[in-house]
Amino acid sequence: MVRTVINDNKGLVQYGGQSGLAIERAAINPVVQSGQMSAALQIVNGTATVSDDAQTTDFSDLVPAGSFVLCGEIAVETASAGGGTVNITDVGTANSNDCYSGTIALSINAVAAQVISPIAIPPDGDDGSDSAITVRVTHGDVGTQTTDAILRVSLVCVTAATS
Repeated sequence: MVRTVINDNKGLVQYGGQSGLAIERAAINPVVQSGQMSAALQIVNGTATVSDDAQTTDFSDLVPAGSFVLCGEIAVETASAGGGTVNITDVGTANSNDCYSGTIALSINAVAAQVISPIAIPPDGDDGSDSAITVRVTHGDVGTQTTDAILRVSLVCVTAATS
């Protein structure tokens, strides 16, 4: 078995005794082309501050136009303090609040992260649309915080196009 790694600094590297494929680059956007169609894979990241007394936090235009979400991660980068003790319950859009995560329970009061995956592909009527999609994170009412929570959403998206 051979593990193949594509690395910006080393190029194509193969390791014996292991298997799989790895791409070691944060900003890689591989494109696959076949006949009259192409598909580009990319990772998009967004951060947002949770407002006092809010129950949702939006990441404006995070998913590129014409893209589908394959998987991702929701992370609390700065924990909320001084307000309510609440959980993040869903990651999705205004049209489908849990389409990218299903129902989850990630505390907004501690630094942590959770991998998320769509509940279906395509998970939502928004995906594949002609305009960028705003991602919405649903959580309990944080109340008045002394330290505002900062959230990060990272998503693996694929954009398909015809030639």
